[in-house]
Parts: sequence; structure tokens; C-alpha cells
Amino acid sequence: MKNTLHKLAVAGVVVMAFAPLASFALTGITATLPESTLTLGKVTGLIETIANWVFAIFLAVAVMYVLYAAYLYLKGEEAEIEEAKKRLIAAAVAIAIALLARGVPSLVTSLLGNQGQGGAGIINQ
Repeated sequence: MKNTLHKLAVAGVVVMAFAPLASFALTGITATLPESTLTLGKVTGLIETIANWVFAIFLAVAVMYVLYAAYLYLKGEEAEIEEAKKRLIAAAVAIAIALLARGVPSLVTSLLGNQGQGGAGIINQ
């Protein structure tokens, strides 16, 4: 019984954490085809959007892992304390990935930029 209630509580927290994402379905955004011209601004804009999503998702996961690790620490049993340590390490990795995602757009801009700005000149502005 206790295990079932614990699973239901965790499932409820996960559902509530992702509930705001359901509101995106109600915005009425229609799909449009992209333009045929490819510019550096469009590429970096898309990469910045993806990087922002990765940042937000990994940061949210890290917060949930830290909260769960704190819960396990408070229970105080030896096996659960070891599990909490593993969760904290996983949270640190998630934070590191989130921070790395913030640097990807500037890296791509420098690689794809024109040659006058030190880039490889693959896409012109």
C-alpha cells in the first residue's frame, strides 16, 4: 500500500511538472512551410530555440532529482542515502548539460559565420 501511494505521488508530481506543456496545444498555431532561403540568422535562431528548450528541460530534471535526493536523505536509511548521492551526481550532470546548451548557439554562429568574422564561411549573412 505504501509503495503504491509513493508511486502515485511521484506520478502526480511528474504530471503536474509537465502540465504547462499541454497549454501549447491550445494556442491555435498553424504550420507553415519555411522559406527557401537559408540565412545565418534563421539557423542560429533555430539553434537558440533548441538550446533554450534543452536548457529548460535539463534544469527542470535537475531540480526534480535534487528534490528527490533530499527526500531520500531525509528518510535516513543507508541504501537510500547511497541512492540519493547517485541522484545528486545525476543532477549535477544535468546542470552541466544545461549550461553547455547555452554555449552551443555562439559556437555554431562562429563556425557558420562568414570568413570576415573568423568563421568557416559556410552560410552568408
